[in-house]
Amino acid sequence: MTHLLQLVPSGGASPRALALLESERLLVLVNEDAMNVTFFALKSDGTLTPLDGVLRAAGAASVPVGPAAASPLAG
Repeated sequence: MTHLLQLVPSGGASPRALALLESERLLVLVNEDAMNVTFFALKSDGTLTPLDGVLRAAGAASVPVGPAAASPLAG
């Protein structure tokens, strides 16, 4: 049976799209009206931890994923 693990604020207004990057244990969330992208660490128990830093993204409404999409967290 599925059950709710936690409620986590999205970090902005109008959460629109998300991408779960399992190998990086990262959830990327686009908040359309806030014009930002927020990031969450995926813990082993399935809960999320908000990460510091918000990417400003005016007009963002989707999350590109795949080899051609560079990670904004890559250093």
